[in-house]
Amino acid sequence: MENQLASQELRPHVLAVPFPAQGHVMPLMKLCRKIANRGIKVTFVNAEHIHAKVIAAMSDEDKKQQCIELTSIPDGLQTEEDRKNGLIESLRRTIPRNDTFDRED
Repeated sequence: MENQLASQELRPHVLAVPFPAQGHVMPLMKLCRKIANRGIKVTFVNAEHIHAKVIAAMSDEDKKQQCIELTSIPDGLQTEEDRKNGLIESLRRTIPRNDTFDRED
C-alpha cells in the first residue's frame, strides 16, 4: 500500500495551457495525447468557451477513452463580450506585464 502511494506521488504530471486562440488548442492536445500514451498524467486547461467546444466535438468513444483530464478556467470576458476582439485586451488586463524586454540599457 505504501509503495503504491509513493509511486502515485512520484508520477509525473503535465499541466498544459494553450493560448486561447484558433490554431493553438488542437496541436497542443495532440502532443498531450502522445505524452499521456506514455503513462504520464496530463491535465489540459482551456478557457471555458473553448472547453465547451472541445467537449462538444468529442465523439462518445473519445470521451470513454479519454486519457487526459480536461478542465476549464474563466477567460476574463463577460458572456456578451466579443471573444475575437476582446481576447487580447482581456489578457493584457489579467496577465502581469514584464517590462524587462522593453527597457533600453
